[in-house]
This record gives sequence, C-alpha cells and structure tokens, in this order.
Amino acid sequence: METLPADVLLPALLIVTSLLSTAVGIIVWFLKDMRSSQKERDNKQDNDIKEVGSNLESFKTYVLRNFVDREDFIRAVASLDNKMECMFREIGEINKNLNRMLGGK
Repeated sequence: METLPADVLLPALLIVTSLLSTAVGIIVWFLKDMRSSQKERDNKQDNDIKEVGSNLESFKTYVLRNFVDREDFIRAVASLDNKMECMFREIGEINKNLNRMLGGK
C-alpha cells in the first residue's frame, strides 16, 4: 500500500477537515433553524390554546346568563303548578261560599 507524499497529504487533510467542518456547520445550522421554528409553532399553539380557553369562558358566561338549567326550569314549573293549584282551590272555596250566600247549593 502506497502512502501519499507529504506535500499532497497536508492539503488533502485540510480539504477533508474543511469539508467535515462545513458539513457539521450546516447540520448545526439546520438543527438551530428547526429548533427555532418549533419554538415559534409552540408559542403560536400556546396562544391559540389561551384564546380557545378565553372563548370558552366567554361562552360559559353567556350560557349561564342567557339560558336556564333544565333542573331549575323543572323546579320553577313545578312551583308555578303548585301555586296555580292553590289558587284554583281558593277560587273554588270562594265560589262555594258565594253560592251558599246567594242561596245556591
């Protein structure tokens, strides 16, 4: 196996070293670029998540202010039914008393 002469060996080593350094530099640059773009995407996603959370809070407030819970509605209707039954009984009693006073049955 032959070895390269000394006057060719040094420039060849310099060329190989510079090519390897350039390759490593390019790889490092791509990694930094990928990392910075990933950070930008993460920041955008964090902002989007915060915006969705804010919109959800606004929606909850809107719903609570403008709509009635089903159980609350059922309780309110049952209470109104009960009050109307009491009023009908009272009106019936008043009607019986009036009929007795006026000579009816």
